Amino acid sequence: MQNHPFNSLRRAAVLGVITLVAVAASSRAEGLYVTGDAGIAITDAKATSIDTGARFSLGVGYDLCKAGEVTIAAELDSALIYNSIGVSSGGGDLWQLPLVVGLAATMPLCPQSDVSVGIGGGGAYVSGPGVDETDGAFQASIALRYKFSPRLEIGINYKYLDVYL
Repeated sequence: MQNHPFNSLRRAAVLGVITLVAVAASSRAEGLYVTGDAGIAITDAKATSIDTGARFSLGVGYDLCKAGEVTIAAELDSALIYNSIGVSSGGGDLWQLPLVVGLAATMPLCPQSDVSVGIGGGGAYVSGPGVDETDGAFQASIALRYKFSPRLEIGINYKYLDVYL
């Protein structure tokens, strides 16, 4: 393996991506829903200089049960995450393709808005200088959404993705 600053990130065994999603939308039918979002991807990798990038996500979920005002759902979330690696660290592109299965709890704040928290695990394909592999991944999220109608909502999300390289 070549002596590249990204290799020290591999030895660190964890790559975290913080995603601030500027636009998030979902469409809900009874029980089943589809989500999509786009936003920025910020990495907390300290071993190398990785610039702010982009994240595009698509997911599907199903409401499993309702406990009082809280709805519990199973979700499948996939994403395409891109960051560029700074010239000071050798340059290049970092691509991540996670696939995460998890649970989300949603609670209404008022008739038109709700808050949701989620947690899940799965895997992620990671490609960049010195790395080209699929590894385990963990994701946690929180979202605040506004409902335009029973089937359409928009909001902001925060997603934390940890990939075990």
